[in-house]
Amino acid sequence: MSVANIVRPSTSGAGRSGRSLRPLTSAGAGPSVASMAESEMTTLLNQPTGNVRTFPIDISLPREVVVGGQHVKLPETFVEKRTPVSVQYELTITLSRGALRSVQQIRTSIVYVPITRPGPPSLVRELAEEQGLLVPGPADDPGGWISCAPTIVKGKVFKSRKVQIQCTLSLAKPLAYTRGSALPVAVEFRSGDAQALDLLAAPGAIPLRLRRHVRYWAPPASRPREVAWSEVVDDLATATWWHEVGPAPSGTRRLAGEILLPRDLAPTGGVHTFSVKYSVVLLPFEATGFVAKRPDTIAVSETVEITTKHPRGHGARQQQQPPAYE
Repeated sequence: MSVANIVRPSTSGAGRSGRSLRPLTSAGAGPSVASMAESEMTTLLNQPTGNVRTFPIDISLPREVVVGGQHVKLPETFVEKRTPVSVQYELTITLSRGALRSVQQIRTSIVYVPITRPGPPSLVRELAEEQGLLVPGPADDPGGWISCAPTIVKGKVFKSRKVQIQCTLSLAKPLAYTRGSALPVAVEFRSGDAQALDLLAAPGAIPLRLRRHVRYWAPPASRPREVAWSEVVDDLATATWWHEVGPAPSGTRRLAGEILLPRDLAPTGGVHTFSVKYSVVLLPFEATGFVAKRPDTIAVSETVEITTKHPRGHGARQQQQPPAYE
């Protein structure tokens, strides 16, 4: 009996052909499943005709495998129609009837889900969540946030006046978040132009998104190895914003928000020929009356990790609602 891990291009895309399946070498898995089940298999096959016997099978899946001489964690099962690569696991039972008789195999697909967790949140944020309060922003909980380097947004207001606005994006620490939960975010704008501030600091003008990068190696025979990597990029979730409660300093606008993470997100991970990674990206602002100087440039990009379980001792955090909607 064996469990094979398969990383292969999908056969659903036009012009693509399937590849041979290659099991990964397991590391630290203990005694082989085949040796543990051999005696029970022999007993089963020696039963008189007409008798049926069932017995449990217990398989210890390794947490890591050896690929290319390196220890890597097993990735989660990954199968999507729109992505031309997949990770699949297969359970195989081999029935051996002796040297002169045929060997039979029974195969079935299984789903593998690793357990990965983020670290604990800051104490201030933890207390707020326990009491059902809004997540404190960077000004009230500086140790609980990571602020990206400020970016200067340049453009024109109503096609006439040039403006410059400093924008600082912050993400709640640690930069690892459980799928199905909310990713807290905050943004601060600074400028001497009050009209420009009001335009860009509108909740509907800040396109902050969770972006997934699926990278894989599947070279056609005509392409050299160094250019054989391909990447599929998708934006999977968008932030919801609201203005922070309380006054802000002159020339400053502060907004809080969150990105609701879909429950079916594949966690961060991969092997040497396949990887799933995530980032939070701030795209050019979509404000009426404002035209950015560089409308095709990503303003901010920060790498984040997606996990499968909540931090130890913590449950799912409830979705926040803007104060006006409470």
